[in-house]
Parts: sequence; structure tokens; C-alpha cells
Amino acid sequence: MLKCQYCGAEEPLPFKCPFCGGYFCVEHRLPENHECPELWKAWLPRRDMEPAVTREDIRARHEITRRIIQPESRVLWFTYREIGHLFAGILLVTAVGLSVLITPYSPFLNVGGIGILLSSALVFSSIFILHEIAHKVTAQYYGLWAEFRLNMLGTMITLLSIFSPIKIISPGAVMVAGEADRRILGRTALAGPLVNILLSPLFLLWAFLACSQPAKIGAIYNPWIAFFNLIPFGILDGAKVFWWSKKVWVVSFLMSLALIAAAMILL
Repeated sequence: MLKCQYCGAEEPLPFKCPFCGGYFCVEHRLPENHECPELWKAWLPRRDMEPAVTREDIRARHEITRRIIQPESRVLWFTYREIGHLFAGILLVTAVGLSVLITPYSPFLNVGGIGILLSSALVFSSIFILHEIAHKVTAQYYGLWAEFRLNMLGTMITLLSIFSPIKIISPGAVMVAGEADRRILGRTALAGPLVNILLSPLFLLWAFLACSQPAKIGAIYNPWIAFFNLIPFGILDGAKVFWWSKKVWVVSFLMSLALIAAAMILL
């Protein structure tokens, strides 16, 4: 049993002063009754009470999947660090593209000179960079923070693909942070494959009319990149698109398959 620190009376259930932390009886529980040395704290201005949380606020909070880290209103801005990561990613993808073109098993073995070889590698790398920039522009359009970053595992896999018959291109990805619901995340994820889908018929028409080697590369690899990224699994774009809208995912996925079939038949 504790004693009141002011009068010494025994108290089975003493009161703790919120200012000085002492224990007191019922009669001396108030700060002014036990000559509290920290009574001055009671006269400090109090913070305004937080507004009541409505049902709409709770519903909106459940829709939020990410919190704002660095909100940004501009569209298509780059930091120096991001430019370095992009440049390194482009070099890696270009190297993979060159390895595809000069391998003995490549359908593009007869490239027709160094100029055609380099332009074909440039088209190959542009497929990657335009895909990633589409993610970035869409995310920034919705006010999200978005920057391309290399990752160690993807960089190593892409580097090994230069010397391997199996080509996997994934040196990095656009990192997105901000307040976003499934609609915004789904549209941001769809932007990359959608660019490849839109570019595919343009390259296909160019290849069909001019029989251009770089155009054939664009017509073949654009729909394959879109198809692979639209697989609704794991961290791939298709998982976010499927989560947002199954109808949109079905349409885009079927379009990538149709463009793959068109490229195989016409080329």
C-alpha cells in the first residue's frame, strides 16, 4: 500500500500526478492541492484537437497503398543520379541487343554492315528505354515520385544475358512512391506495355513496306516485351493491371498476342 507523498496517508489506490509523477491521496490528487512543482505545465497552450475521422476518410485510407515520400508536380524531370542509372541500363541493353544480332542462331545474322548493326542495336535499346519512360511520365502525371533505378540482381542477369543464349533484359525499373489507389497504379503499370503495343504496328508497317532490318527488330521484340510484362504474376506490370481492371488486362494481353502472331506471319 502506497502513502500520499504530501500528507503521508496510506492510500490503496493512489492517484498519479500527470505533471510531477508523484502519488497522492484523494484529497491531494490535484496539482494545486499538493503544491506541485510542475504546476506551470498546466498553463501551457494545448494543441488543437484533431478533427474527427469520418467514414469517408477511413474508406479513402484503405484505398491508399503508398504514402508520399517526395511529391512532385512536374512531368518528365530527371535527376543526375537517375540519368546515370539510365545510361548504364541503356549500355547493358544495347550490349544484349548486339549479342542477339551477332549470334550464329540469330534470325538477324545478315545485318548488312556496321551501320545497320548499330541502328538495329539502337532500336533494341529504345524498346527498353521508351517502356521505362512511359512508366515514369504516367507516374509523374499523377503527382507521384518516380525515378529509374538499377538493381543488383537485374543488372547481373542482364550482364550474363550478353554471353548466354537465353536473353533476359531487366537491369532495373522505375521506382514509384506516393499516394495512389489501384486505378493510378494500374494505369502507371499499363503505360510501359502500352507503348510497346502502340509501337509494334508502326514497326510492322515499316518492316513490311521497306524490309528494314531495324524495323523487323522493333516489330518482333515490341510485342514480346509487352506480352512478357503483362503476365499477371509477381512484380510484373500485368499483376498491377489485372488488380486494377481485368477487362483492360484481357484486351491489352490479347493485343500483344495478336501482334506477335502478325509479326511471325508477315515477317
